[in-house]
This record gives sequence, C-alpha cells and structure tokens, in this order.
Amino acid sequence: MAALSTALMDRSRSHLTSKYMFTYNGGVNEQTDAIAIDVFHAIADPTRRSLLEMVAEGERPVNVLAEAFDMSRPAVSQHLRVLREAGLVTERKVGRERRYRLRAAPLREVRDWVRQYEWFWKERFDALGDYLEGGS
Repeated sequence: MAALSTALMDRSRSHLTSKYMFTYNGGVNEQTDAIAIDVFHAIADPTRRSLLEMVAEGERPVNVLAEAFDMSRPAVSQHLRVLREAGLVTERKVGRERRYRLRAAPLREVRDWVRQYEWFWKERFDALGDYLEGGS
C-alpha cells in the first residue's frame, strides 16, 4: 500500500510543479534548477492560503492585502511572489499600485489529487457509522 501511495504521489505531483525553480538561500529565493515551487508548496503556508481567499473575492491592491496581516508589506509581497510563481495569482500594475487576482486553474490539479483519496475517507466513515450503530 505504501508503494502504491508513493507511486501515486510521485505521478500526481510531477505535473503540478511550476515552470519556475527556486532554492532557499539565506532568506533569498534564487532561480535555479534545484527545487520546484509547486502548488502544494504555495498553499502549505496559512498566510498564503489567506491571501488566496482574499483575492478569490476579487482583485486586490497589495496594500489592502498587507493591511490584513501583522507583518511588513515586503513580507506579504514575498508570499504573493510565491503564489505568483506557482501560477495561483496574477499581478497587474495600475499606476504605482500592484493588484493581485486569483488564477484558480492550478487548484483544480490539487482537487484532482485529493479526490484520489475520497475512497479512503468514505470507507473510514462508513466503518465508523457501522461501529456507532452497533454493527461490526
């Protein structure tokens, strides 16, 4: 079973990586061929998930997005950069302002990957229901 899960994960994640490659080097992301920033990495951080929720409601200027967090604007911009490089948001310059909008297409791939495990949870909940009803 573990081999199957690993094989599914490798197969599924291989097409989810962004075209951008980065390594973490002393606080600065540098473009290299080492580690792919993929959608899973981008949504792993709660701040980035919150940013996605905000831009899902409509295009937002970076300053409005930054006001919602207890961190510096440059820190929020770094999170937005990860989302942009994973293809989850687009950036549009209006005068001196940068505005961000959700690009949800890559999230469909995450949904499809998670769907592979619906059978697992369905079996578990069915077994729990049987147990709670006094069955075996």
